[in-house]
Amino acid sequence: MVPKVPDGCEVRRGNAPILLIAPHGGRRPPIDPLAPPANLRVNDVYTPEVTRDLARGLDASAIINTGVDRNLIDLNRASQVRRLAPWFLDLIAEEATRLIDRHGRAEVIFIHGWNNGQIKCDIGVGGSERSGALVVPPNRTPSASDAYLRGRVAALREACRLRGIAAPLGEKYPASHPNNLVQSFAPGGSPDPRFERLARERRVEAMQIELTLPLRSPGPWRGRFHEAMLEAFGGATRAGANPDRMWAAAAHPLEAPIRSGAPTATAAPESLQPASNRGAPPTLPPPTATAAPESLQLYDPASGIGLFAGVGRMSPRTTGGRLLLFLGGQRIALFTGEEAGASGVPPLHFERRDRTLALRFQGPILVIADAAEYLDLEAALAASVTVEADLAVDFDEIDSARGSATLGRARGELSIDGQFHRIGTEGFSDVASLRSAGAGQTMLAASFGAGRAVVGRISHAGEARTAAHFTPGGVEMLGETRLSVVADGDDYTPASFEWRLAEHPLLRAEPLSRMAILRSSPHGYVRVAFGVARFDWGGDLGFGLYEHALPVRP
Repeated sequence: MVPKVPDGCEVRRGNAPILLIAPHGGRRPPIDPLAPPANLRVNDVYTPEVTRDLARGLDASAIINTGVDRNLIDLNRASQVRRLAPWFLDLIAEEATRLIDRHGRAEVIFIHGWNNGQIKCDIGVGGSERSGALVVPPNRTPSASDAYLRGRVAALREACRLRGIAAPLGEKYPASHPNNLVQSFAPGGSPDPRFERLARERRVEAMQIELTLPLRSPGPWRGRFHEAMLEAFGGATRAGANPDRMWAAAAHPLEAPIRSGAPTATAAPESLQPASNRGAPPTLPPPTATAAPESLQLYDPASGIGLFAGVGRMSPRTTGGRLLLFLGGQRIALFTGEEAGASGVPPLHFERRDRTLALRFQGPILVIADAAEYLDLEAALAASVTVEADLAVDFDEIDSARGSATLGRARGELSIDGQFHRIGTEGFSDVASLRSAGAGQTMLAASFGAGRAVVGRISHAGEARTAAHFTPGGVEMLGETRLSVVADGDDYTPASFEWRLAEHPLLRAEPLSRMAILRSSPHGYVRVAFGVARFDWGGDLGFGLYEHALPVRP
């Protein structure tokens, strides 16, 4: 009996022994930015389109969820599926069985999205690769056999590598949690007798792939990933192909053999070691992030380019990076990335050379026409496209106000989406230390040319005010400051700022662009508006940046 297919779910039945599944292709309703729900999750935008294209190219079967928001039912969590959406398990079991009856075995691939701007396809089979070994948690079994790992998975990694796509094993998402649906195909991974029988007989090879934004959103990198999949899996479309031979024939040499592993008896869960060392030292501790934090912010009124860039630790083992470009009006380009145990976040690089900070970026970046869309992250990702960008900026330090910022002269070039811009302006490094950590505050940074600038942070609670006045003769730390904000429609959206700096003239700021986001904090959401601005300081014209943060009221 063929299970009924509910509205919002697409099923395609192909001839190859491959089943593609996109569980997070639904969409959430637009959020209310004045009262966002707690613990809001982003659906994997563009995974339905990627899955449809691959299914056609590989003549594969596909089950694509486009109607269920993961915030209501997460179709990748086995417990939720068994309780709230058993029809999804029925569809998977029925189609996997059909392929096995026809081919003897089946390959099941779950297609997910990783909201990362780097060029990566993270492959999850139940463990993470460390020093050439596939290390799995205790009492768990990979969802794919050694032969499949050495064959099909190795072929996919090689096809990706040849196209400039990194394909790690379990770097971010190892698919090892027992509630992950891919674990249903690992022996002992499901209470459902249909899946346990398939897993015990090893009739199914299963994995998940987490595709970063350039591999999903419209642009050239989606096509390159599609080519890699066709190269690695294309042999499965041949009539009568033997899966065992096909996987073996696809094998590519690895840098080191992949083995199952387990933690030592005394090791922490993350401290895993290869099977050959099981029960004996040394362990393999998780990598430690080593990047020194760096940041650069500037606005060049001649080219109309604004820039926010930074790298730093996201956690003890992860380095994060961001590059945000204001391209005129509300059009922006955004890159975010993360790297485990690294000193940088390729393709974003900072390098210190005496008193010069060099910033380089060369790779894909997301572009959207209206930065205001980012108040709803899922909607923004769904409205973005990928273009190529090449950025080179050298920032020569002029003077530094410790604890506030460093003023300097920036020069460089930006090529993005076929457009060239030359950059030459004053800007700031180390301003990232003034960002809001959850409390309400405003940060302003303005340059008036010839080594004269002002940068400061004003806490809305009144307990912290930091302001530095840069002049050719040195840095003056300003004491008493007062800030007035004129709102545009609601308290979170600034139309202008008026900043009184001790005995200096009134400083007025007018935003030229506006990007708003919701940032999580221990006490709820903080709504942050930031962008580039025009400044008037007693008749002197300047340009720079602002950030205005307010906690969202319950």
